[in-house]
Amino acid sequence: MESIRSFAALFFLILLTSILCSCAMEDERDLCCEEVVLHYLYRPYGEDIYKDNILGLQHFLFDPNGNFVKEIQSNPLNPQVVRLTALPVGLYTVVTLGNVGSFTSLDPPERLQDFLLKVSDAHRSDELFWNVRIFESKSGERTFYICDLSNIHCHLNVRVEWEVMPPYTAQDDRYRLCQEGVGTAYTLSPERIHHTLVLSNNGTPGVTQSDETHIVQDFPLSPTHGEYCAETTLVGMRLYFNMTTLRYTMDHLPVLRLMHGTEQVSPDIQLTKLFEEWGYLVDNHPEQQYDIIIRIKADGNAVVEQWAQASVADWVYGGSFGGSM
Repeated sequence: MESIRSFAALFFLILLTSILCSCAMEDERDLCCEEVVLHYLYRPYGEDIYKDNILGLQHFLFDPNGNFVKEIQSNPLNPQVVRLTALPVGLYTVVTLGNVGSFTSLDPPERLQDFLLKVSDAHRSDELFWNVRIFESKSGERTFYICDLSNIHCHLNVRVEWEVMPPYTAQDDRYRLCQEGVGTAYTLSPERIHHTLVLSNNGTPGVTQSDETHIVQDFPLSPTHGEYCAETTLVGMRLYFNMTTLRYTMDHLPVLRLMHGTEQVSPDIQLTKLFEEWGYLVDNHPEQQYDIIIRIKADGNAVVEQWAQASVADWVYGGSFGGSM
């Protein structure tokens, strides 16, 4: 009988301990849980517009020593929230990429410092988004982090028209627009961030990380640059190009070149000169969409203007670039 009483007392003690220390997942004040909660937002202008832009996320976890641990799967019912439990105490890094598709080459390395994204197609990039977050797993605590995704792609829309007839029409009207000097890869380590935008600090100086009231977006470094080209045919004696690349940066703005086969049919268009004249500070734009018109004159020079459909609020109309081939 005494052994039965002892067993019952031991069982009650274990049950009581379990009740006192169990995790109430809905209660953020519960300190018995060791859990990290990552909440992903896309707030380029203050309001979260994640659902309008992000089709899917991939998360890559690295341990305190920068070693790759695993890829984390998003919850399809709530993809903006990632919960990590039972992590040993320490600092971790999670690299998150949005909208990775067939135009992107991505192989997680053994080490965070070697993590590289490459463009796998010379004609376009995916509409990519990115976040890198260093977080801490604390003993017996639940920690909550806001992770602001950054837009790391660029849209260039170009309309080409001629003062006189285009040189090639009818059955021979396929033209190619090339951008020379655009990024072809990103380093994804937080130690190699190209620049940071603090979009909202609510008057708080020295903000470096996002939270409920502060919006901070980081942008990765492009270590290599190359050429993107897109082809199209005439539509009403005009050409229309819609090109998606990795982001432009102030220190690497591309040169545009219109080609027909191996023949160059426009002068080089130096976006560095144009953007400086127009006052574009591309590193300060959380979203990059640039719409321009190239008018090729009868003497072979080109005049470049902003296209009226432009959507960047701080553009100022004006500017041209002339030059002969």
